[in-house]
Amino acid sequence: MVFVALGKGNKRMVNLDLGRLTLSRPLLFFDLETTGLNIGQDRIVEFAGVKVHPDGTVEELEQRLQPGIPIPEEVSKIHGIYNADVVGMPTLEEFAPQLIRFFDQADLAGYNSAYFDLPFLMDEMLRIDVDLDISNARMVDVQAIFHKKEPRDLKAALRFYCGEELVNAH
Repeated sequence: MVFVALGKGNKRMVNLDLGRLTLSRPLLFFDLETTGLNIGQDRIVEFAGVKVHPDGTVEELEQRLQPGIPIPEEVSKIHGIYNADVVGMPTLEEFAPQLIRFFDQADLAGYNSAYFDLPFLMDEMLRIDVDLDISNARMVDVQAIFHKKEPRDLKAALRFYCGEELVNAH
């Protein structure tokens, strides 16, 4: 079983009993906390990652970042990172070399990472004119797996909430 919870301020849990999973390349679980959800407008305030190597060794990297724009109060209430928490922290430009080394030759994993975290990160790297080469990385988005096992449609909702099967849907 692999269980990794990253980010959300200082909270983190890592259980990496990989069982039957055999890695041929490092697998990097990562998560971003941001000033909002708007890719291209909002900024990263925290990166958290756990990199599992084929030999079982684990590297962790967590860094708060100075986003260069204010963190809205309503967003801070969600992830627990406030403007005062990022004072004196490095900018993404300053942190980028360390991030590039951490991502090197790794496959990627996360929750909703294919649709939010990775596009957000790549847009931010483009904004600061830094090449983060993930062209050979394979991606495991746990949310996509979860949605395959737990469909998000009317039929599944009726079964989940009412214990009934949908019949004669139009």
